[in-house]
Formats: sequence, C-alpha cells, structure tokens
Amino acid sequence: MMRWFFFVLLSLLFMFSPLQQGLYFDSDLYMVHIFIYVLSFLLLLRVLYDQDFTTWNDLMFILIIPICYLISLIQAKHPEGAFNMVFRWTTYISFFYLLYWSINKHPKIRQLAPYIYYATGVLIAFHMLLNQFGLLNDPGAFIKDRFAGVFQYPNTFGMVMVAFYMFGLVMLLNKKQNGRGIFFYAFPLTAFIVAFLESYSRGMYLIFPVVWLIGVCCFSFHHQLRYILYSMITMLSGMLVYILLQKGNMFLTGISSVVLSLLSFLVIWWIYQLDLNVGLKKFHRGILPVIVIFFGVLFGFDLANQGLIYKQLPANLQERMASISDSSTARERVLIVEDAMEASLDAPLIGQGGKHGNLSIVIINNCLIKLRKYIMNISK
Repeated sequence: MMRWFFFVLLSLLFMFSPLQQGLYFDSDLYMVHIFIYVLSFLLLLRVLYDQDFTTWNDLMFILIIPICYLISLIQAKHPEGAFNMVFRWTTYISFFYLLYWSINKHPKIRQLAPYIYYATGVLIAFHMLLNQFGLLNDPGAFIKDRFAGVFQYPNTFGMVMVAFYMFGLVMLLNKKQNGRGIFFYAFPLTAFIVAFLESYSRGMYLIFPVVWLIGVCCFSFHHQLRYILYSMITMLSGMLVYILLQKGNMFLTGISSVVLSLLSFLVIWWIYQLDLNVGLKKFHRGILPVIVIFFGVLFGFDLANQGLIYKQLPANLQERMASISDSSTARERVLIVEDAMEASLDAPLIGQGGKHGNLSIVIINNCLIKLRKYIMNISK
C-alpha cells in the first residue's frame, strides 16, 4: 500500500511540476524540495523498520553526484548557487530512490510507470500546441516565435520532445502491446515531431539524427525495420502538419493534425500486425545502419550545399538550417565549455561550487559596463 502511496504522489509531481518554473528559477523549486524530503524521510523510517536495504545498496553509486556538490561548498565562489545545486541534486536523487523503491518488486506499478512517463510528455506537447492554436494563453510558451513550452526555453523544449518521441518509438517495438497501447504511443508521435521542428533548436537538429541512428544500431533486423518504418510515417505526418502550420490557418492545421495523427496510428497498427520475422532472420543487423548512414550522408551534403531536398523545405526551416554553421550562439557555447573546463582544472578535486559560471558572467558584464563608461569618459 505504501508503494502505491509513493507512486501516486510522485506521478502527480512528475506530471504537473513542469508547469512550474523550477528549471531556471530556484525559488519555485523550494516547495518541491520540501515535499520530496518529507517523502524520503518517511521511506527511511519504513526501510529502518523493515531492515530492507536492498534498494539503497542497488543505487548507492548515484550518491556521488550530490556528494560532489557538498564537497564543493568548501570553496564555492557563489555560495547561494552552490547550495541551490546541492538541494536540486539531493531532490533528484531522492526522487529516483523513491520511484525505484515504489516500482521494485511490484509488477503492476512497473507496468504503469511507462504510461505515466509518456503521458507527461503528451501533456507538455499538447500544452504547447494548445497555446499555438489560441486555446491557452501562456506568454512564456513562445520565445521569438519559437516553441518554448512549459520550460520557457526552446532548446530544452526541443530536447524533451525528442526524448519522448524516441521513447514512444521504442515502446511500439514491444510485441505485447494491444490496440489501446499502440494508439497511446503512436498517436502523439506526430505532435512531438511538430513541436520539435517548431522549437527551431539547431543543436537538436544535429543531435537528433545521431541519437536516432544509435537507436537503429541497438535492435535486431526486424525491429530495425519497424523502427525505420514507424519513424518515416510519423516524421512525414509531422512535417506535413508543420508545413500547414506555416500557412497560418489554425483551424485547418488543428483538424489536419488530428487526422494525420490518426492515419499514422492506423498505418503503424497495420504494420504492427504483420509478421516481419518471416524470411528476415537471415539478414544481418548491420545492413540497415549502413544504408541509413549512406543516405544520411547524402542528405547532409544536400543540406550543406542547399540542394534539391533543402529547397523543398519551408523557408523558416531553411533559414534555421543555413544558420547552423555560422551561429554566434554556438560559438559562445563552445567558449562557455572551454571556460568550464578551465575552471575545473583550477580546482580538479573540490571544484568551485554550483552556479559558479553564472557569477562569472555577472562579474564579466559588470566589468564590461565599467570599461565602457571609462572609455566614454576618456573620449569626452
């Protein structure tokens, strides 16, 4: 009974906490910290009472992350930020412990957990689409006409959409799915693709194909074939909805998105019924990845040289693709990584605490402002 109690509370928190601003505003996450710490204390009492430390022993290694943040408090450059990162990571680890204990040795909860996880992604994607269609009004959902969703940050939103899209694809490869399960996982895939494209995240435009290709390499031949077919169907429907979205007719786009999502589900359901194992066992699992890489390279050359396929893309997507190589923000992120590596080398064992980079940026900005005022005074 206690496992169900924890699982229900964690599920509600997982599904609705994205609606808060805790991703970038620590003050909005404090109540979540307290909630998780209270549940963790209750679990600790239960474990001590039962003398069952199996779960703790299984996951002891992940404690290294909050321990590292605790150690860095010794010489933290930004004490408040360092403490916030300690709170964050102890909350993340505690949440994972609570979830693992709830699912462990309870088959029914284990079967339900993937549905809760995927439903959260569906909620995030549909929340964004409802804002696009004018049925909801969340000003933070858009950043310069890019989909930012509940995270109020397009790159993070695009990454999350890709993560849930990949999860849905993989779950459809399970031969134990019934019709309702196929519908549950197949129907939202079109929405995930649309939301991902509308995030205009250049980084994810590069990373997604690599992650998808790794997925191809992880399966047997007949699973690879299903994986590729499901991807082609949902990516095509998602691209069609994206193109319609550029026309500006929200009513037509809304109806079309539902129809195309249903069509995608029906085609996937039909393929799901086929026995692709017959005659395919003799094929090596390395064949399809090689073919995919070959056509992927050709596609990459076409985009790089603005060829035939590139010219068929919508204008907004063309501009975003063309700006990948000369992106100033990409270069800035490389510099941030270099600065982070240099800071780590300066304190390799203890570190400089969480949010140290934020403090450095503030200091640099203040110095630049003072330097500008100094130059203006000299010029006078």
